[in-house]
Amino acid sequence: MKMSSTVLLPRNKQFFGLTKQLELLHEYIGQKSENVPKRQTSCMLHGIGGSGKTSLALEYTYRYRSSFKHVFWVSAEHIEKLEDSFSLIATTVLPVSAVRDRKQATLQAKHWLGITDDSWLLVFDNVTNIAVLTTYLPTSANGSILLTTQLSDGGDIATHSIHVQGFTNRDEAVDLFRHYLNKQSSTNHDIEQALEVVGGLPAAITHAAGLINQTDCSMSDFVETVKGRGQRSMYFATEEASQPTTIFHYGRALSLVFSMALDSLDPDVRKLLECLAFLDPNGIPEEVVFPTGCINILGNLGIVEKLSQKEIREQLTSRHLVQIQSIESNDDSLTSPPQYVPTQPTLLVHRSVQQVLLFQLDENQNMLQTRFRQAFQLIRRVVPKQSPYRDPINHLWPTYEKYIGNVRSLYYNFVSSKSSIQPFIELAELFSDVGNYLWEKNISTEFTWAMLETAKKICDEILDPEDSNPVRAGLFAVIASFELNSGPDSRQSCLEHMRRILTLRKLHLTSLSKHNNVAQMVDGLLLGSAYNNLAWTLITMDEFDEAEHLLEKSIEVKHAWATEETAPFPFAEYYKNIAHIRLYQGRTTEAIDLMSKARKMLRDTKGIDAGATMLFSFILGNMHFCAGCILEALEEHKQTLILRETKLGNRDPYTLDSYHAVAVVYHRLGNLNAATSHIENILQYRDSWYPMNVARSLYRMFLIQRDRGRDDAKRYLEEAIQIRDSLAILKSENNNPGIIFDLNTEEGEIACFDYLTPLASGRMFGKMNHGSKGSMSAKK
Repeated sequence: MKMSSTVLLPRNKQFFGLTKQLELLHEYIGQKSENVPKRQTSCMLHGIGGSGKTSLALEYTYRYRSSFKHVFWVSAEHIEKLEDSFSLIATTVLPVSAVRDRKQATLQAKHWLGITDDSWLLVFDNVTNIAVLTTYLPTSANGSILLTTQLSDGGDIATHSIHVQGFTNRDEAVDLFRHYLNKQSSTNHDIEQALEVVGGLPAAITHAAGLINQTDCSMSDFVETVKGRGQRSMYFATEEASQPTTIFHYGRALSLVFSMALDSLDPDVRKLLECLAFLDPNGIPEEVVFPTGCINILGNLGIVEKLSQKEIREQLTSRHLVQIQSIESNDDSLTSPPQYVPTQPTLLVHRSVQQVLLFQLDENQNMLQTRFRQAFQLIRRVVPKQSPYRDPINHLWPTYEKYIGNVRSLYYNFVSSKSSIQPFIELAELFSDVGNYLWEKNISTEFTWAMLETAKKICDEILDPEDSNPVRAGLFAVIASFELNSGPDSRQSCLEHMRRILTLRKLHLTSLSKHNNVAQMVDGLLLGSAYNNLAWTLITMDEFDEAEHLLEKSIEVKHAWATEETAPFPFAEYYKNIAHIRLYQGRTTEAIDLMSKARKMLRDTKGIDAGATMLFSFILGNMHFCAGCILEALEEHKQTLILRETKLGNRDPYTLDSYHAVAVVYHRLGNLNAATSHIENILQYRDSWYPMNVARSLYRMFLIQRDRGRDDAKRYLEEAIQIRDSLAILKSENNNPGIIFDLNTEEGEIACFDYLTPLASGRMFGKMNHGSKGSMSAKK
C-alpha cells in the first residue's frame, strides 16, 4: 500500500550536511519498534530565520518517510493556512465527498489522526503563535509531531527541542559552501575567509555561493565587497527573535548577503521580486507571472520590459532567491494528490527574502505603494470578478481556491505594513469578490469578516458618504448575504444594508443621467435586483405586504431594461420571491407554478446541480409541503438531497437543510425510523451548521422521539430551547418571535424555530403554511 503525503514542497536535491541533527531528530520522533510502548513524540526546531529549520524538516520528511505510513505538512503562519492544510489532510485520508465542508475539515483531520492505528508524521512549519497552535494538536499514540518556529520559548508544547543555529562546525560550513560553488578551485582558506563575513546560516551560505557563481567574481573580491558594505565579526550561533513580528530579525550577515544578491539582479527582475514579496511564500502559481499565450503581463504593468521569461527564471533561481516547484517533483510512491493540489508550476520565494524585501520597502513609501499596486494587478488579472447580479459561480470555485492564498497574503500585508499602504477602490472590489465566493461556499471565518470589514473601511476612506460607486453597493450585498445566514440577531443589520444598497442603486442611475452618461442594461437590472433583495430580506422577517410592493417595483424596472431571455437569473429571482408572497396569500397553485418556472429557468441556464438551482428545488419542495402535497414534497426533497450530497458533501449546511426537510416529511408520513435517521445524520455534523438550524432539528428530534415513546425525548427539547433563548432578539421589543408566535402551543413552537433559521434553510411552517393553524399569537 502506498503511503499518503501532503508534502507539496519538492525535495531539495542540493541539501547538504546536518546529518547529526537529522539523526538526533529521528531519535526524538522516529517511530519505535513494536516492542516499545507507543506514545506520541514531538520536537520543536527553533532558531532565527535563515538557519535552515524548514529545510531540515523537509529533508527529514523525505529521508525518513518510510518510517511513517502518512506524512503531513501544515503551514502554520496563521489560522487560514492552518485550516487550508488540515483541509488537505482530510481530503487525503477520507473520501472526497465527506470533506467538502472546509469548516469541519480541521476537526475531521484532527479526529482521524487521533483514532487511526496508522503511524503518521505531522509537520507544523513556521509556527508564529503557540496558543493558536495548541487547538490543532491531535492526540494519538501512533503520531509524531515536528514544529519549526522562530520563537525561542515554546513552553511544553513539544517533548524535545533542537536549537537550529546553522553550521556551528566550521568544517561543515566549508563543505556546504564548496558544495554550492561552481569554482571548485577555491581553497579552504578562501572559503573560511568568506565565512568570516557571511556567517554559518545555511541561507546566507547558499545565497552567497549563488551570487559568486552568477557574478563570476573571485572569492577575495566577494569578501572585500561584503566588508565594504559594513564589516563586522560574524557569528556561527545567534539569538533568535523571542516575539513574533511582521519583520523578523535575521542578523546582519544574512541581510548583507541578501542585499548583495538583490543588488546583483537586473533592476527589472528585482522589481518583480519586490512584487512577489506581497504574495504567498508557499506557492505563487507560475501563470500569475508568466501567463500562457502572448500576454506580456510583466511588460504591461511596467515591471519587466526587456528580459525573456528564461532570463528572469535564471536570475531568480540561480541565486536561490526563488524555487520553482513542479508537481512532477513528487515521488510516485505516494498516493495521488487531492484534486485541488496545484498541477502547474508554482514559485516559492524564501520567507527570509520576502521579509527582507518588505522591510526595505517599508522605508520607501512611494516604492511600497507602487510594488503593492503591481502585486495586486498580478492577482486581480487571474481572480474572477463576480457577476454584477451575483449569478452563481460554482464553475469558478476551483479558480478562487487556486488563488485565495495569494489574496490572503495581499490582505495581511496591506493591514500590517509599517508604512501604511494607501487604499484604492479596486482592492476593496477584490476583497468583495473573494467574499462572495466564500459566501457561496458557506465559509464564514474570522478572516472572511476581517477582509470584508477592511473593504468597507477602504470604501469609507475613499468615497463620499453618498458616492454611488457600484463597488460599495456590491460589497454591502455580500455583507448582507452573510448577515442573512448568520441568524435572526443579524437581520436588522442586514435590512439596513439592503435599504442602503437600494438607495445607492437609485443614486447611481441618477448620477449617470446627471453627467450625461448612458445607463446600461446592467445598471437598470442592478436597481431591479436591489428591490428584489430587499424584498427577500423582508420575507425572511415575515413582512409580506411591504415585500410585495417592492417586488412590483422590481419587475417593473427589470422589464424596462431586459427580458427573461437576456437576463434569466434576475427574472428567476423575482419569480422565486413572488412565489413566497403568493404562498402566504393562500394562492398555493400559483405559488408552485411560479417556483417551478423559476427553477426551470435556472436548470436551463445554470444546470441542475448549480447552487442556485438546488436552492430553488429545495424551496419548491417546501412549497409542496406547505400546500399539503406531501408525497410531491418528499420526492423533491429526496432528489435535492442527493444532488447536494454529491455536489457539496454530506456536512455542508445546505445538505443538512435537506436532511432536515426530508426528516420533517417522513415525520408527517409517520415513518419515524426514517425521520430519526435523517436527524441523527444532522446532529453528528452539528458543528458545521448554524446554531438555530441545530436548535430546529433538536426540536424536531424531540417530537419524533416523543412520538416513538422514548423516555429521553425531553433532553432534545431542553437543548433546543436553551439555544433559542440565548438569542438577543428574544429580549427585544421589535420582531420578537416570542411575541409573534404562540409558544404555548406545539405549532407555535415549530413555527418559531422555523422563523429563526435563514429563509434559504426552508420555511415549512408559520405564515406560509395555512395548515399550521394555531401557530400565531393572538397578540399579532
